[in-house]
Formats: sequence, structure tokens, C-alpha cells
Amino acid sequence: MKIRLGVNITDSIRGGVKLRLNILDNLITMVIAINRLLVRYVSRFREALLLMISVFLVRAYIGGNVMPVNTRRVVNAIASQDLQMLIYGAIIYFASGVVHIATEFILQRYFVKLAEGIVKIKLLLLNNLDRVMSSEKKLSLEDLVGRISSDVDFVVWNLNAVLTTFIPNIFTAVTAIATLLSFDTVVGLCTAPTLIPYIFIAEYYSRRAEKARFKERQAYSKSIVHIRDAVYGAENGYSMAKTLNLWKESIVKVMWYDRVYWGTSLITMFSSIGLASYIVYNFSRDDRVDVGTVAGILTAISTGHSAFMNAVWALCIQSQTVAAVKRILECIGVDQKTGEKLIAIYHGEKEE
Repeated sequence: MKIRLGVNITDSIRGGVKLRLNILDNLITMVIAINRLLVRYVSRFREALLLMISVFLVRAYIGGNVMPVNTRRVVNAIASQDLQMLIYGAIIYFASGVVHIATEFILQRYFVKLAEGIVKIKLLLLNNLDRVMSSEKKLSLEDLVGRISSDVDFVVWNLNAVLTTFIPNIFTAVTAIATLLSFDTVVGLCTAPTLIPYIFIAEYYSRRAEKARFKERQAYSKSIVHIRDAVYGAENGYSMAKTLNLWKESIVKVMWYDRVYWGTSLITMFSSIGLASYIVYNFSRDDRVDVGTVAGILTAISTGHSAFMNAVWALCIQSQTVAAVKRILECIGVDQKTGEKLIAIYHGEKEE
């Protein structure tokens, strides 16, 4: 039995009811892609990935805990004219900046591995041309050129965008909420549920942007060949104009869904901060919290919301990327059907 409510609710093989989000399915597809494309073919990529995660764990602790706590320290120092405490707070800010500079250069190793991945995947696809051309699913030459010359770069850099946006921001959001709970449990418990709307906004985005991005990638791939032919004087002007118009229609749809996500997410964030400000105001009137703690609470709330909003945006980016990922996987022996089968097994469904 299937009921459509924006997400799929299906009967579980265990007899219960299972809620499936499209953004979760896409996340699993991205994990499969990282394993199949980067971990498998790029030497020591796993170590570089763990290094990147470690860097963002450190930065998340600074952004989600050190900054709000230090804000409280500095505000209280100013209010009480405590110069020693103020200097200590300034040193903490400076030290945090030094950590960010140092970790930025540490990340260089990870980014070098991404460039290496682009080269190796393109060579792999070129070596696979005979198999791809003889497969049951016939690909147009224009589309195949685009998959190799454009989709590989698009996929790798967008995989990186998902990783370097989702990982640090989700860590920061969790740390900020934990810090908020340490400041005041009631405010923390009231704030945590206000993060949930971002997930539903992203789910709406995911289900629509993926289809639009798939058409955009196809049109973009074909336009590369049309432009090449035009340079050599062998282009049919009507075909190129038709392809470019299709690309424009598709990318405009993606842009519209971007506006929907950011518009609704930003109003959610500012409304939640406003609500929390009112709660904190009442607490301060009862002398339950001092002015420094108020500043720390508001810093933690804004940090948590901003980080979680950006983390969920990474899930939106993956919804755009998954279309190109499937196009690449089709060319290296992991077709879309295989990917969907792996996702089904992950969710505990029976194989047909």
C-alpha cells in the first residue's frame, strides 16, 4: 500500500510503516558514488577524506561552542569593565582565527585528491568507450562527449560541495544546540524543533530540482558538441538553438527552486530567532540569565539555524548532482538500476 504525502510512506517488510525521504535516497546514492568513483580509483582518498572530516570537527567545535561561550565572556567583561577577561576573550578569537588558517592549508591534500579523481575518472570513461558504445542503451555521441568532458567535473566538484558544506555545518549545528542546552535547557528544547522545517523544504526542492537538473545536463552535454561543430563550420543552427533553449528552460527551473528554498528557509530562520529572542527577554526580566548569557544564547541560536540551513542546502545540492552521478555510473558499469537496487537493499526491502 502506498500513500503520497510529499514523501513515500510504504509498508515495511517488518510489518511497520516506513517513512522515506527523497533527500535520504539521494544521500545514499552520493555515498555510493564517492565509493565507486573516488575511494576505488584515487589512491589514499579515504585518508584525505578522514583528514577533511577531522578538520571540520575542530571547526564545528569552535563555531558551535567556543564562539557562543566566548561571546558571553566578552559581553560580561564589557558590562563589568573587566579588562583581563576582555583580553582573554580577544585572545580566544585570535586563536580561533589561527586554527582556521592552519586547517585551510591542511585541506589542500584533500582538494588535490579531487583533482586527481577528475583525471582518473575521465581516463576510465575513455577506456570504457567500446563497452559503452556496444551496450544495450545507445547513447548519442553528443551526450557521451558531455558526460566525459563536463559531467565528471560537475559530479566531483559537487560531491565536494556536498561534503564540505554538509559535514562542517551539521557538526556545527549539533554543537550549537548542545551549547544552547548548556546555557538554558528550556530555550534549547524550544529551539531544536524549529530546525525541522528545513528538512521538509529540502524534500520539496529535491523532488523537483533533480528532474530539472537531469534535463539541463543532457542539453549542456549536447551543446558542447554543437559549439565545437559551429567552430568548424559544420553546425546546424536550428539544432544548436533548440538545444540551448532546452538548457535555458531547465536551468531557469533549477534557479526558481533555489529561490524557493532560500526564501522559505531564511524566513524560517529569522522567525525562529525572533521567537527565541522573546523567550530570552522574559528570562532576563526575571533575572534568570545575565546579559552575557543572553548574548551567548542568541549567538548559539543564530549559529545553529544558519549551520543547519546550510547543511540541508548541501542535501539540495546533492539532488542536483545525483542526476549527473547516475549518468557517469552508467558509463563505468554501475547503471542507474544497480544504484536503485542498492538503495532498496539499504532500506531493507525485498529484492524482486
